[in-house]
Amino acid sequence: MAEHLPVGLGELTGDPLITGGDARLSGQVWYVAGATTGVDGSSPAGLNRTKPLATFAQALSNSSAGDIIVMMDGNVETVSGVTVSKQLTIVGAGTSGGIPTAGFLRTASSGALMTITAAGVELRNLYFQAAVPLASANTDERVTITGAGAVVRGCYFECGTLDDNSALELGSGADDALIEDTTFISTGTFVSGPTYDLPDSALKVSAAISRLAMKRCTLNGGSYGYANPYAMVASAAAITTLKAEQMTLLNGADVTLNASTTGYFHVDTSTSDGSAKVVW
Repeated sequence: MAEHLPVGLGELTGDPLITGGDARLSGQVWYVAGATTGVDGSSPAGLNRTKPLATFAQALSNSSAGDIIVMMDGNVETVSGVTVSKQLTIVGAGTSGGIPTAGFLRTASSGALMTITAAGVELRNLYFQAAVPLASANTDERVTITGAGAVVRGCYFECGTLDDNSALELGSGADDALIEDTTFISTGTFVSGPTYDLPDSALKVSAAISRLAMKRCTLNGGSYGYANPYAMVASAAAITTLKAEQMTLLNGADVTLNASTTGYFHVDTSTSDGSAKVVW
């Protein structure tokens, strides 16, 4: 029997999915608040919003395909090497100044933060902070998607000096992906003389995929840009049917596409700056 939540999922701000309304869902909702107020435990622990789990890993273990995991307001959790192999919706509660207040951070010098292999996974209203001081820069992608039908909506990716690869990678199998209302921003720095400490890139398409839709996303080079000449690197393989519309390109955050890619890339000139360009 489908669960009925007449007042929604109980959150005050964040993604519309969890901020009220009349929700009916076939799966379960798991709440994660962090170590300060949450306590881990096997199912049914985490189903009660007032008794949330401490870690995303426990929510991932307790959940089943079709469930929703809510990262509660203010919970930015350190994770590394997580694989999402179930069809889940992972959504953050809370927002401040247009930036989500819940999400993920990595402190490991190797390995992806998250790899999504299941089809139909959604990431919504999540803050992916730039890596904090590490022994060495991380040369792996932050989030890699290889499952079909992924949705990335309302997320915010900081691309820091220790992020020596893309913030988000679409790999082989990531067909029918949708990325919308999501921001990628470089927080690279100037060191001295001709030296800059910059992240590699924001978004990378590393294999041939079909049907990528992008809507109202922002690629921002920040003060000093990216180490790669392009913020979006999609030149390695063709995208069959790219539909990118109302895209904002700021501060030299340019785009490169494979010559065999089909579709369109629409730059909103009312929100982009004069340096914006798409190389096809």
